[in-house]
Amino acid sequence: MKFNSLDEFLKAVEALESQYKNHFDEDIPSKILGWWDPVHLHAYTMSELEDSYSEMYDDIQDAIETNTPIEPMSDESWDMTIF
Repeated sequence: MKFNSLDEFLKAVEALESQYKNHFDEDIPSKILGWWDPVHLHAYTMSELEDSYSEMYDDIQDAIETNTPIEPMSDESWDMTIF
């Protein structure tokens, strides 16, 4: 998917998050190493965000098609992750 702006990208991400929530009745876990670093979102090129969105889309569709929610990292693993 091509995006013309960061705002357009964020709206598409919100739509995927809603699709996930509608299917599993829960949000995508926050303790995952996801598709991009939200703190440094401004540092990505639009092409990098498009690639990341594509990966997120594939992961969300796979989770829904297999009815397998995305698993969060354990608290122990999360605490050991250096950001």
